[in-house]
Amino acid sequence: MNQDSKKEQLFQIVYYSAGSRLMTSEELQHLLKDSRLYNEAKSVTGLLIYSDGCFMQWLEGPQAAVTELFRKIRMDPRHHSVTQLIGHETHQRSFTEWTMAFSSLQEASEEEQESFRSLSSLLDDDGPLSNAESVVKILTESFLRDNA
Repeated sequence: MNQDSKKEQLFQIVYYSAGSRLMTSEELQHLLKDSRLYNEAKSVTGLLIYSDGCFMQWLEGPQAAVTELFRKIRMDPRHHSVTQLIGHETHQRSFTEWTMAFSSLQEASEEEQESFRSLSSLLDDDGPLSNAESVVKILTESFLRDNA
């Protein structure tokens, strides 16, 4: 992973979206391969969670690279209803070792699966995004703990 420039502040964006259709495992692998190559070139790291046709993605890196990537993601026809849950500057990465970590939640605990479903419900009900941030934290901490 490229070292972060001392001139550029790190930035994190977390979003949730609904897929335009269910993706096959081959399509997900292709998406991950392309994402990892792009992210490595741009010094972006993060996590992608996919379950039942929905995505939650955590992106972090130089602000210009992350905001440009998020702009492209919002226009991607593979999903819709892209909702930014978190967007802020940070001093350190959460996913230093992964150009794009991945979890499909197929083998996740019931608590993790329920957390992801509750995130979807919060957004469907136009719930406060502050509640979504706590769900993101649960999912992220669980992934990091399981993959340490």
